Amino acid sequence: MARGGRRSKASLSQDVQALQSEVAELRAALAEMAVILQRLDDDVRAGSADTLPLYLGYAERLRVDTETSVSAVKAIEEQIAELKDVVSRLPKA
Repeated sequence: MARGGRRSKASLSQDVQALQSEVAELRAALAEMAVILQRLDDDVRAGSADTLPLYLGYAERLRVDTETSVSAVKAIEEQIAELKDVVSRLPKA
């Protein structure tokens, strides 16, 4: 850490890269959830009445997981924007 508790521009840039990586992983997880939900939906539409309670349980869990993931992505993207702003205001070395 630089003096006065401030972090270096390189350290902040690394944090931005790490957060961007987390966002990419969360987006991949959301895409996977969408595929699973679509498969379950296809099963139900195909007449698998026996799977309906299971489908509804999975659908609710995926909905909650998706909402959580979307909120996490938004929070991380906000942190990235803040870090980029801080980095851009740092004096050139």
